[in-house]
Amino acid sequence: MGSAFPGADYQSPAQSGATPADVAVEGKEEIRKLSNAGRTRLIQQAEQRKGQVVESLRSIADSLQSAQGNDIGAKVAGRVAGFVQQCADRIQQGSAEQMIGKAEQQFRARPALFLSGLIAIGFVAGRMIRD
Repeated sequence: MGSAFPGADYQSPAQSGATPADVAVEGKEEIRKLSNAGRTRLIQQAEQRKGQVVESLRSIADSLQSAQGNDIGAKVAGRVAGFVQQCADRIQQGSAEQMIGKAEQQFRARPALFLSGLIAIGFVAGRMIRD
């Protein structure tokens, strides 16, 4: 028998006869399903944007390599350009699922270092966009 009010037919776990353990198991299962759905969507979006990221990284590497000279800044820019080019190559060659898996492993192994790296990348990207 339906009601005009959403949730009016809701029965608490105690009313439905479910034990707290049953509710916990069901809750964990729902969380797992949502997590898998989110991961799948993230992988799909990453695959779609992978080409754009590779193009952007290669453009950044080219800009850094164009710094001419023998001073320390030009040498550092050349090394950074090489690193950025390697990142672009890895992204292009690997699948989004592999990259996300590796990122998850690194985050679990060293969360502080991982977050520090993300902050640094965000700072550098913000400075490049602003200039």
